[in-house]
Amino acid sequence: MKSLSILIIDDEESFLNAIAHFLVKHGHSVVKATTIADGLGVLKKEKFDLLLLDLALPDGNGIEVLKQISSPDKAIAGLNKNMQVIILTAHGNAQFVLEAMQLGAFDCLSKPFELKVLEGKINKIFK
Repeated sequence: MKSLSILIIDDEESFLNAIAHFLVKHGHSVVKATTIADGLGVLKKEKFDLLLLDLALPDGNGIEVLKQISSPDKAIAGLNKNMQVIILTAHGNAQFVLEAMQLGAFDCLSKPFELKVLEGKINKIFK
């Protein structure tokens, strides 16, 4: 698989660092953000192949990020239109997951999960 540019938005630092370390070890370029504001700021500056997005963040809900990146009238200038999104959630709220999928998320992973499961999902998207 080719090297991917990946943005992870998650407020759980140890979880965020573990995922980032795993992905970098597998040859990917990773940028981390712990808030929606930081994540959107990074999305405005850089293009990514994949966004790993937590639903429950300190400054709001990940659904808001999905709305901003999926809505043509609110689209972030320069955003990679082919960027895929995998939702990460510890809360498993079925309504939020359904809404995320309707907004274009590729898949959802319930925390905690095995890193190999994440790797499998990424391989499925970018094969």
